Amino acid sequence: MPARSSAVAVDESGAEDLAAAERYLNGTRGMSRDSGEAAELLWKAVGKGNLAATMVLSDLYLRGDGVPKSCEQARLLLDAAARKGGRSAAYRLRNLQAFGCE
Repeated sequence: MPARSSAVAVDESGAEDLAAAERYLNGTRGMSRDSGEAAELLWKAVGKGNLAATMVLSDLYLRGDGVPKSCEQARLLLDAAARKGGRSAAYRLRNLQAFGCE
């Protein structure tokens, strides 16, 4: 029984969604690269509060990879990550110009 509660905790953290999204982004484990599908999975993980997924998704928006390029959406995601203590998110927020954002 404890294994089940552990699996539920992992699922609630968004780790499984993030891992699946990374497989789509990297085209590994028999999956073709599909950044659009990865973005959908990342949004699920973000909804579960997964900080790493928030960072990966913001990168997709900064590049316009699988989603429309949107500095504003990336900024919102990075702001949310920074508020949760993500130091790299705070750094990226301060340096969005390097990504072509104003």
